[in-house]
Amino acid sequence: MVKAFKRDQARSSHFPDDTALKRILAERIDVWQQGVGVVLGIVEGTRRRIISHGRFGHDDTRKPDGDTLFELGSVTKGYTGLLLADMIRRGEAALDEPVQDLLPAGVSVPVRNGRTITLHDLATHRSGLPPMPENFVGGETADSYAKYSVDDLYQFLSTHQMIHRIGAKFRYSNLGAGLLGHALSCRAGRDYESLIRERILSPLSLDSTAIVLSDALKNRLAPGHDLKLKPTPNWNYGPPFAGAGALRSTVNDQLTFIEAMLGSRRSSLGAAISDAVVIRRSRGERAREVGLGWGVDSLEDDEMVVHSGETAGYSAVVAFLRWAAVGVVVLSNARCKIADIGLHLINPSMPLSRSPMPLA
Repeated sequence: MVKAFKRDQARSSHFPDDTALKRILAERIDVWQQGVGVVLGIVEGTRRRIISHGRFGHDDTRKPDGDTLFELGSVTKGYTGLLLADMIRRGEAALDEPVQDLLPAGVSVPVRNGRTITLHDLATHRSGLPPMPENFVGGETADSYAKYSVDDLYQFLSTHQMIHRIGAKFRYSNLGAGLLGHALSCRAGRDYESLIRERILSPLSLDSTAIVLSDALKNRLAPGHDLKLKPTPNWNYGPPFAGAGALRSTVNDQLTFIEAMLGSRRSSLGAAISDAVVIRRSRGERAREVGLGWGVDSLEDDEMVVHSGETAGYSAVVAFLRWAAVGVVVLSNARCKIADIGLHLINPSMPLSRSPMPLA
């Protein structure tokens, strides 16, 4: 009864009014100069609101809106976790299946003390793998992720000596999430984008979410900007990292996704969606857990499901409350601090940042 009451109450009063939301975005961009353009979307039951501020670029006066595309970065990991849940439901994979079994014959995946890395380990960042492979070169440049090949990945896996115990502790790993997406693609015999479109994007009608953009979608892509708010090239991803950060999307599509995750928009993925947030492991901190690609934080009488993302020129955060049935997405075309906005709106006890982030 407490949760039902909370749900009804939240739908009418959880978020501030549009004027207050606009003020938050204007302060971040106009006062702190921590952004170029930003779009905020909220959903309360079946009601949506979208607030935006700024522009596409210093010399591009177009205003971003709910149909403007941004890079999602690590929010992609939540989609990869849902893909895993769906493939398990279909009987195409198993939660505790060794990732070794999904890769081509002859590929060697490291073990430690006889323990193998499972799909569950990868989805919950307990693989013991480092954040990035040692043979990843070029740093955070536009082409470094695209140039890192499947052969590079397999060479790393075959030579890496595990330092950390597999399954023992939460250690965030872009490598692990990318390996998960690649392994699922190998099992399905499809490239990651084709697979994620067939299994997740199309069933949820996320028509403006993609990795490779059509000409129509390219026209709606806001150019990215770095920490100094200078234009920066888009990131592209090869197969080893696609599942960790390759998706691009809009606020409208992300609100649709949140509605599906909350169950207010019915789909064929209902059971897999439930699994993605219910199957969890501890993050080693009180009231903090990780589902299949999603962070889950326990609040007083609710649970906040969240993932943020960042690339060279974009920032993103997607968060929702399971029982209050409300959600928020914030997308920016600059590598700047915005996650605190989404987290504060979902959980007001988490304060907004009160000082600008220093420019690099």
